[in-house]
Amino acid sequence: ARWQENAVRAVEKGNDELLVRSAGFYAPTDGRSYFYWSNNPEATYSTLYHEVTHQLLSETKDWGSPSSGKMWVVEGIATYMETWDKVGGKWRPGHKVIIPEMQLVMGFLKQNSDWSLGSYISIEHKEFHEPSRRIRNYSVGGALCHFFLHYEGELYREGFVRFLRDF
Repeated sequence: ARWQENAVRAVEKGNDELLVRSAGFYAPTDGRSYFYWSNNPEATYSTLYHEVTHQLLSETKDWGSPSSGKMWVVEGIATYMETWDKVGGKWRPGHKVIIPEMQLVMGFLKQNSDWSLGSYISIEHKEFHEPSRRIRNYSVGGALCHFFLHYEGELYREGFVRFLRDF
């Protein structure tokens, strides 16, 4: 079965830094998410929210190949979904802002005044996931989605939701 092939492939990727650190992954070839329970339940749940977001979006629309202009929003919205938190019995999107990641983005932007949003949103799949840039790229994507959904009393929310729907 395809899921078994993907599971074997995941085991074979045991040296892949992202997979080793991760508590799961989404396999687009068979439309399934796989998870590994860890000793850190919060990290496990964050991975669950992230990967299931990929799965739901893939089942909603064919994203085609992971080409330019897609990675920031695909990984950004999945990273943003990790910020949902249950507060007072109700789920609140964007509530659990992950401070180290936001500090990483702010520090990077302060040190790289020549950084370009246009260049960032056109990054190809392979470059986006390059180990030396991966965490920063995910963090920037998540921060952009958080900005579009919550800035100034949700000023850009409706437009961004329409963008996601059309995307």
